[in-house]
Amino acid sequence: MYRVSEPGRLGNDVLDALVQISVRGFGSEMDPDDVKDHVQGTDMLHLMTDQSGLIGFAAYTMAITATFGGKSGILYLGGTVLDVNKQGKGFFSLSARSAIEETTPYAMVLRTQNPAMMAAVRNVVLRGGLGRVFPELDAEPAHEAVMAGAAIAEMLGQEDYDPRTMVGRGTYGKAINGIDRLDSVDARTREIFLRLGLDRNRGDSVMVVSMLENAGC
Repeated sequence: MYRVSEPGRLGNDVLDALVQISVRGFGSEMDPDDVKDHVQGTDMLHLMTDQSGLIGFAAYTMAITATFGGKSGILYLGGTVLDVNKQGKGFFSLSARSAIEETTPYAMVLRTQNPAMMAAVRNVVLRGGLGRVFPELDAEPAHEAVMAGAAIAEMLGQEDYDPRTMVGRGTYGKAINGIDRLDSVDARTREIFLRLGLDRNRGDSVMVVSMLENAGC
C-alpha cells in the first residue's frame, strides 16, 4: 500500500485500472467518469497493491475541522474497493489505521449499505482498541457520534437522514451491486443491520461512526 500525495495528478493508466477494479466490485453500471472524479477529488488516497499489482484503493476526506477531546476533525471514508479474491487479508485494516494515525481525527465516518464494510470498520476500531463504533446493539449513540454523523450527512447533502438511528432512507435510490450478504458477516454486525431495517432496494444507508478516543494514545 502507498499513499498518493496528489490524487488529482494520477495518470490515466492508474485511473483506468481503478475503474476496472470498481467495475469488478460494483458492476458494469459504474460510470468511469464518476469513479475518476471521486478518486481525484479526495484528500487522501491509498492504493493497495501486492505482487500481482494494483488491487484496490481507499479514499478519505478530512471533512470537519471542529475539535473534540483534544483531537481535530472527522475523517470521512468516502469509498473503498478491493478485488474480491484479495478481501479479508488485512489490506483495508492497514489503510484505515494508517489514515487514522496520520490525521488523528476524533471520529471516522463511513456511509454504506454494505454489512461487510460495517464489519470491517468494527474490526479495525474495536479489535484494535481505538474506540467505539455506532450504531451498536446495547448502547445509544454517544452525543458526539450523533453530531459527527449529522455533520457528514449535511456535507453530503443527505436530506432523509435520522441522526438518532443513523439511517438514511433512499440515499442511493436503488440497490448497489456487489453488496455482501448478511450471512457473510459476524453475528453482531448482522443483528445490528437487521435492527436498522434498511431497505436495500430503496437504497437506504447507515452512517457508521467510530469515536476514536484511544487512537494515538
